[in-house]
Amino acid sequence: MRNKLVTTSGRWRRSVQAALLSLVIPVALVSLPDPAAAAVGTTTLCSYGDYDSWLALPRRGSTTPLVPAGQCWSTHLGVYSSEQADVFGRNGLGVVYLGSRTFNDFQNSAFVTRGSLAGFAYYDFYINPTNGGDPSGG
Repeated sequence: MRNKLVTTSGRWRRSVQAALLSLVIPVALVSLPDPAAAAVGTTTLCSYGDYDSWLALPRRGSTTPLVPAGQCWSTHLGVYSSEQADVFGRNGLGVVYLGSRTFNDFQNSAFVTRGSLAGFAYYDFYINPTNGGDPSGG
């Protein structure tokens, strides 16, 4: 007598294959990237002056990390409407408010601090910079 599990009919194999395939297709569809996520922008802060800098986000009641002089920091903040950012600089001389700007994180935005806290400190703001978020190339 033959073991029925070993000598299964073609119909039974096809039904098992179809059942397994029905489990694989939904998993593949779930793992596809969301096209809307590709359109998400980043916010970049570069400290190109002789001081560290950060952004305060009053609507959130939070700040970005302190970015050391000569470095950049980038992230997606999850903002899909206009939001104010206050730009600050700091070194051994103290803290200086450089100004405010409204931005939207749906676009790529870059805040670049420049100059010297001992002299003239300022920042530039760029929308959709073309150099990977670092509009001035360092």
